[in-house]
Amino acid sequence: MQSQPPSPQAPKVRLQIALAACSNARMSISLAEARTIIETPKRLIDIRDWHVKPNRETRAALYVYEARVRLAQSIPRGIWFRAHVFPAYPDTAKFQLDCEQPGTRAHLPLYRLEWRPVIPHTNGFAGPPELQGLFIPRGRTHEHICFDHAVEHEGRLRAGGVECARPIEPDFQTFSEALGRACAMLSIENCGEIPKPHDQGVFVL
Repeated sequence: MQSQPPSPQAPKVRLQIALAACSNARMSISLAEARTIIETPKRLIDIRDWHVKPNRETRAALYVYEARVRLAQSIPRGIWFRAHVFPAYPDTAKFQLDCEQPGTRAHLPLYRLEWRPVIPHTNGFAGPPELQGLFIPRGRTHEHICFDHAVEHEGRLRAGGVECARPIEPDFQTFSEALGRACAMLSIENCGEIPKPHDQGVFVL
């Protein structure tokens, strides 16, 4: 008996299930759902300027860019693309895709790229063997993706989402190159519409 070809509705159904998991604070996201969210072509909507926000981690203000995401024909409430730039460190940036958990102030990150970060990072002892316990010094560009922080045989993400990091070589020379890498990893199609933080003028901090 011949197997039937996959239904054209199947990818749409998988996406709907993944988006439902992302927007429900009581549900966890499976590895398959996270993969669907990351790999589905997407566009940023409601493009706005960067704004200033205090940062407890470094005790310095930072520029923040946030945009909602359209995946296929869906505009889920809880999925956001975010970027951070520190005025005191012009060659440093962070780019992230996350799920906003309803009813809480928490975000579940699925991907994060840190371009020349101002603080070091040390991986824990979960994840791929080659990354376990890896120390990444300050200033070394690296990326976190939820696939490296998953329990493969159980098909689920570990708590925390993207704690495990991979160094990126060679490094990016410009903000635009680093942003381009993040957009490529996340299948964001309108990367060029994101305004450069320095195009917003001088912020009064």
